[in-house]
Amino acid sequence: MEKKGDFDAKNDSSKILVIGDWIVDEHWVTGTHRSRTRSRPGKAHRRALHGLKSNVMSLAGAGLTASILHQVKWRNQNRDIVGVGLWHPDDTDTLTALLHPSSANEHTPHQITQKYFSQDEAPPLLINLCQESVEPACGTNRVIRLYQKKGSEYDMFDRIDWELEKPSGPRFSKQNIGDDAALNRVADPKNVEAVVIKDLAKGVISEGSISLLVDRFKQKKSIKWFISSKEFRPQWASRLKPVKHCVQLFMIPPVAAQRALAEEDFTSWTTCSSDGTKAPSQKAIEIIDATTREYPNAIVVVLPDDRTALVCGRTGRKKHAEKESPESSEEDASFVLWIDRSERAFPGCPMASVFFAVMIAFLLEDPHLYLGGLLKHSLSFLCEWMSKEAGRVVDPDGWRPDQETCLNLSSFNVDQPTPDRITPVSWQDTQEEWKQALEGHGVILDRPPRLELWRAMHEVAGYICLVPSKRKVLRAIVAELQSFKAAGGSDHHHSCLLIASPGSGKTHLARCLANHLNMGFLEFNIAQMLNLQDILDCFDTIVTTQLQNQGKRLLVFIDEINTELNRQSVYSTFLAPLEKGLYIRAEKAFQIAPCTWVFAGTRDPEEDDANKASDFVSRLTLPPQRLDIGGDEESWARLEKVYQGVSLLRTRFPDVDQVSHKVLATFHLCRPNLEVRKLEQFVKSFFYIQYGKVHSKNVPSRWFKDLGIDQANWNLISEYEKDENERDQPVHIK
Repeated sequence: MEKKGDFDAKNDSSKILVIGDWIVDEHWVTGTHRSRTRSRPGKAHRRALHGLKSNVMSLAGAGLTASILHQVKWRNQNRDIVGVGLWHPDDTDTLTALLHPSSANEHTPHQITQKYFSQDEAPPLLINLCQESVEPACGTNRVIRLYQKKGSEYDMFDRIDWELEKPSGPRFSKQNIGDDAALNRVADPKNVEAVVIKDLAKGVISEGSISLLVDRFKQKKSIKWFISSKEFRPQWASRLKPVKHCVQLFMIPPVAAQRALAEEDFTSWTTCSSDGTKAPSQKAIEIIDATTREYPNAIVVVLPDDRTALVCGRTGRKKHAEKESPESSEEDASFVLWIDRSERAFPGCPMASVFFAVMIAFLLEDPHLYLGGLLKHSLSFLCEWMSKEAGRVVDPDGWRPDQETCLNLSSFNVDQPTPDRITPVSWQDTQEEWKQALEGHGVILDRPPRLELWRAMHEVAGYICLVPSKRKVLRAIVAELQSFKAAGGSDHHHSCLLIASPGSGKTHLARCLANHLNMGFLEFNIAQMLNLQDILDCFDTIVTTQLQNQGKRLLVFIDEINTELNRQSVYSTFLAPLEKGLYIRAEKAFQIAPCTWVFAGTRDPEEDDANKASDFVSRLTLPPQRLDIGGDEESWARLEKVYQGVSLLRTRFPDVDQVSHKVLATFHLCRPNLEVRKLEQFVKSFFYIQYGKVHSKNVPSRWFKDLGIDQANWNLISEYEKDENERDQPVHIK
């Protein structure tokens, strides 16, 4: 534990309190071991590739955040780190030493006895909240990650967690945390500059611990709060209300961002815009906007994955240089940025904890740093740090922890050009554009007016869907397929049944699902088969494809599942493949590796009263999903027809980039339940299209009756909007 004298000597310094879950990561890189003397090798025999002077250990979570902050070379003043968490009582000195990465040098399992010595003359103070008199003894959370070298590739094939079972109730109460003498001494509001909360949902951060911190520091409004939690909406967040105006940074890391998809019922934080860059989805804007209202002085950062960040800040920050986005609004600054992972980066290379720490450092050094500059410098350091940290795995024998980059704030260049990977976004403009894109004919009233097809592809890239009930079905299917991929595709088969009318685009949807999730795709149609033997041939094709592409997860699409072959339903043929991955040919059993099955039909199998229909449905991992339009969804269905019609025009006539308002109105007049196939036939019959422009004169009116369009109503529509400012301005397609 800490020495009182050492603490008192630094009592007048500015302190950063880092509280949260402290994790020790170990990265073991292995290759195949081919020993002649081996015995009991098990299923795989591997050898560690680390040398005597290598190392395997590093801090993660709150420990990594504290380590980055501890190494910062501040420009204006020195700051002391005070770490608070839970670990084994005997590990305090070791964790203190590990805050300086070079302390781990030459520490590997090559030697049984390991001693760690701090590289600092005045090491940071660590406070262990584990009190054996109040609760059972704590362990230090450790994670061992195992990598396999395959040529130039490094695959993390396994992970082992050393983690004791958490108590059934709260880890500790406000009372017993408040009785901690060491925490009471250090948590003097007059010396604390910042409170950093790094929550990995392992028990340190709770309503009790947050209440203690808030009660201790709420009177000093100058204390800055920085928050990151793997819980999307942590229950303890309500306790922050007295200090919500002091929160400077609120980060939603990848785990929390992925949880949000299920809790908020949407599929993606970003969509791919017309120019190929990432843009915030409509739901992302709603969530981030609500968070900025909850914490009005905070920069809100969402990390949907380890490559992308959505950032919004409404704090009126000053620009450090006129070169930094002078056209951007200081009161509504927001950005999308993406991190190009180094080719040498390895699986599991940390990002969120480092990005969190670096942004904290810049905000403490200069609270008024313009958001664009803050992201520019933070991203630059992050990419450099990850590039060097990759050596831990790709060069296990030669890499040294003292090669890690330290943040030097005394020499950073504020006039450094903004990287191309940071895209400024006007949050208010983006909100207004989404509003216009999802009403009327979907036209964004700009100069010139435009219709952006990607805005109708919320759930699945490349597939247009705006009807809420249909979008809910897509979210359920995407979640099911993502759960298969998240499990590594090695647990069991996942399957679903899509029920929709003929010509509704089921096959197109299946292809888009495969592309959206980067999966292999095989398509079969029962209606094109002659007998049950043809289905066995399909199974053979699946097995062969899996053997040829073992690293690629496979989506198998079976259309027209309601079709009978030789007056027999085909449901029974799929029972064993879905449940056990087996099929029988010539009295021999063959194995199909786990894959995803997407079946499609025009009606629910149980409505057919067919043999084994109920057994088939019971084996689906997702109940049958209907792509129907609800009675109150007509306006959405008509707008969806506008986007579908324009998309089909672009497919049929690739040079088309402008469409008149009357053509959009024509699609909008189509009956809401019009099949995509019928709409496609209509678009194919457009005539005399020239110069990449489509006008009402190109529309074949002979189709109107089939489409449900009243000719008289169509004649009443002018070619252009009534507003004179919009005359002769066709809609541009993006």
